Amino acid sequence: MAKSSGMCPLLALLRPDPGRRPDLGRTLLALSLSVGLHALLAMPVLWLRLLPALLPGLPIAVEVLSPRRLALPEAADRPAGPPAEQQGGSSPPVRRPHRPRDPLPAVQPLDRLGPEEASVLVVVRLDALRASPHRSAAEALLGSFPDARLLAAGALPSGQALAARLVQEAEALLVTTTDPYDLLATTLLAVHPPVLDLPGLLAGRHQPRWDPRVLERLDERITVFGAEQERAFFRARLQADRKTLGRLLSSGAALSAEVRHLDRLVRLGDGLPTPRMLRLAVSAEARPALRLELHLLDEADARALAAVLPELLGRLRDRVRLLGLAPLVAGLRTTRRGSTVLLGGHLPTAEVTLLLSLLQLRLQLLPLPGDDSPPPDLGTD
Repeated sequence: MAKSSGMCPLLALLRPDPGRRPDLGRTLLALSLSVGLHALLAMPVLWLRLLPALLPGLPIAVEVLSPRRLALPEAADRPAGPPAEQQGGSSPPVRRPHRPRDPLPAVQPLDRLGPEEASVLVVVRLDALRASPHRSAAEALLGSFPDARLLAAGALPSGQALAARLVQEAEALLVTTTDPYDLLATTLLAVHPPVLDLPGLLAGRHQPRWDPRVLERLDERITVFGAEQERAFFRARLQADRKTLGRLLSSGAALSAEVRHLDRLVRLGDGLPTPRMLRLAVSAEARPALRLELHLLDEADARALAAVLPELLGRLRDRVRLLGLAPLVAGLRTTRRGSTVLLGGHLPTAEVTLLLSLLQLRLQLLPLPGDDSPPPDLGTD
């Protein structure tokens, strides 16, 4: 079956070129760079293919899986959360050794923000982005996403005009998807001052017949764009625990992202273990600080993956040199803590700007389906 031209940006960047085998090099480039810096502007998990023709393949295959909606794992299989606090009694204070301040942003668990079946969640703090030296590039990239262009069509001159209003006036943006292969599974939730009326601003927008998602103002400070099922979830979420939702959206790094059930989306070859979950945090300074956590099944898997990452990052640095992106990879360092592999460092200013520009160009080339086109079918044959 021929693929629809109206594919979501996730799938367009995720799929390898026809006739070319996907490789771990592109996976790691995306996990360490593209996810963080691409999602910095609105949407997670745009990995695996920046300019694939210029990235020679590595002999380690990656199988890209294609579930429609990720089935939830059994409770026993889910990644363990933090230990519960002990009930009753008091324990003597524990004197902990002094640790130097960590220069990298802390990751933020996002599981309480979106539906349980959501596989990707991203929070962008627009107030932090507003003060960033990368603001102009960020607005341009944000406005190039298909959802920005769909929302602006007929109401504003461009998706970039919408992005500029959001960055200037809104406080935070939450992006979730229950199916990374389906454009229509994406939900956007904006936190904004009461004076910003997004449904009014976009009242004249053209609504494609194939897109059931609509804008709904849930209260004076929150507007959601999504299908009815997702909008109903956030209505109930606000009624049940408004304070927690607001606190989680207004704190943390400029970008926080979480990819759940990653091993159900991709599978690493050559016997390498696939992370079960990814968490990311990126700051908004001129030299953004990046922290990427890869959560694996156990310590043995983490040791196996951590052992090969330095060599693979070295190969990536050589392969992206032609693009001028080698310094992005050169500054990343890997460590391991138990069953978690950490990748982090500070990213150089000029190369961040270049990467954002390349990603914007890639997104601008993604066509949107016409009004008479059927809903995008992004499944596998």
